[in-house]
Amino acid sequence: MIKKLFTVVEKIEMHPSGELNFEPYSDRLLIQLEALIEKKLDQKIFDRKKDVQIVSFLNQMKKERELRDFRRI
Repeated sequence: MIKKLFTVVEKIEMHPSGELNFEPYSDRLLIQLEALIEKKLDQKIFDRKKDVQIVSFLNQMKKERELRDFRRI
């Protein structure tokens, strides 16, 4: 899973607005990556205060999933 996370981080594109483009990635993968990051934060492997880029990436993934859920309604 860590390898998948790094692959997404390396290959993800950015919209002109500065938002990350999660469109090519499935809901399933985003959920798995979100769970992995949350787990590593809970295990104190990542620190919410020091690893701000990881936390920001997590928040953007959550936002993307919420938007996808909203579009399905």
